[in-house]
Amino acid sequence: MTVTVDPTEDKLGPALAAGEPAGGGGAATTNPADEIGSEIEDRVPEQFTDMVSQAGPYMGILIGAGISAVVGLLLALVTSTVLKQIFRRRPQVRRAINRTGLPLFCVILFGGAALSVRFAVDPIYWWQAPLYVTFIIAFIVSVAWWALRVVKIVEAVILSRYTGEGEASLEDRRGRRVQTQVSLIGRVLAAIIITLAVAAVLLLNESVRGLGAGLLASAGVV
Repeated sequence: MTVTVDPTEDKLGPALAAGEPAGGGGAATTNPADEIGSEIEDRVPEQFTDMVSQAGPYMGILIGAGISAVVGLLLALVTSTVLKQIFRRRPQVRRAINRTGLPLFCVILFGGAALSVRFAVDPIYWWQAPLYVTFIIAFIVSVAWWALRVVKIVEAVILSRYTGEGEASLEDRRGRRVQTQVSLIGRVLAAIIITLAVAAVLLLNESVRGLGAGLLASAGVV
């Protein structure tokens, strides 16, 4: 009986024995900055990407940053106005809402600027990658900043409901207990947000990427 041997098995055998994938190459490493950019890109209208990519490297960045600034300003104003109207009878909450406008504006601005660099600047330019990573870092910091302000709004809403405006009195044991619990939870959430932001920034650098992954593991994310 004649046994037929597939010639591809002779090629795949040594590679599989060496622990290499059948494709012949090692596993492709992904850049976290590109992954973040892809996540942002999925939520951006195609008109924006087409306009920026067709404007050239320098004008594309300016146009993209300008559009992002306008959108961020409008979104921050509308969000702040609506929320303050909802909580118009709670001055403590309104003060917390006033502090969320600038972080939200920065989130939109730096996210749009990073996309502008991604679409408008060809990778052959040496400054494309550093500028793109810089905007991604600014975007991560802005998201963390905005998240911390949102936590403060939630704290203000809870405290204004259970303790009223201002500090709870010594006689109001329930109010002081709620205030202590809310403050503790707020600090825990702030620590988690800051840890995630620092880990995300560290993941952008290959030399300290392991440290960033360790921080995410300690936070229970991975």
